[in-house]
Amino acid sequence: MKGIYTQIPIVESVKFSLKYLKNPWAIIPIFLDRPTRVDIKWSNDGGIVLKGKSDFWRLRDITRSGWEILNTKNGIIYLKNKEIVIAAHIHQISVVNEPLEKYYRIFDFSHKTVLDIGGYIGYSAILFSRWGAKKVIIYEAQRENIPMIKKNMRLNKVNGEVHNLAIADKDGYIELSYDELGTTSFGLGGNKKYKIRAISISRVLSSNIDIAKFDCEGCEYSLLSVPCEILRNVPRYVIEYHRGFESLKNKFEECGFKVQKLWKIKEQIGGFKAEVMG
Repeated sequence: MKGIYTQIPIVESVKFSLKYLKNPWAIIPIFLDRPTRVDIKWSNDGGIVLKGKSDFWRLRDITRSGWEILNTKNGIIYLKNKEIVIAAHIHQISVVNEPLEKYYRIFDFSHKTVLDIGGYIGYSAILFSRWGAKKVIIYEAQRENIPMIKKNMRLNKVNGEVHNLAIADKDGYIELSYDELGTTSFGLGGNKKYKIRAISISRVLSSNIDIAKFDCEGCEYSLLSVPCEILRNVPRYVIEYHRGFESLKNKFEECGFKVQKLWKIKEQIGGFKAEVMG
């Protein structure tokens, strides 16, 4: 999923700057799309660098949706919304503005073991834990995201485990394409290559798992290679697809699942749930 930031009247940007920035005038070069270091009023670590308008909009829009900036430290922003605290780099923070409660809170997570494929910075794992999950098992392909996942699990006391592995049809190594590390579009294409160790999806699904969530920029199609008896080992799935719905829908229905489309982002991108029937 991709975070969304919006261009809104300048008055909102001025309000944000007056509330949070030691030097509100710092937004002027930002509007000219110049990299600018900004200092948060109550932080003394030297601030964070915003590359331009898009970074500023991300940060501003997070605070408009109920998040408060707690601090900045070593280029990391700490945010809080009610009982949740999130640490993230500026290019990662838009994930907290995604409607994950609407997308994922479609099952009863109480006392469940949840498989989180595509853990990113750990935000979905925190939500699963808040919704009652007893354990969250995270797989994340980008090694650069693993420390942030672990930090956020500690900050929010999430019981779980983290694996720096990609998901594929079989064990081995795979090469993923990308433009920029640490983004939610990693693996969907680009001119750069990233080699990572992968684990067979059939092995992963053979564990004792109650609910599986997939948001992994294409690795969901590895499910097409899974025998039905292994696929049915997990009774509930919620999956974001990135290259069309029909092949996954047909696979789950052939294996005895009831499939329901839940959301649509673009023509080939959306989400669905699948539950074992009977």
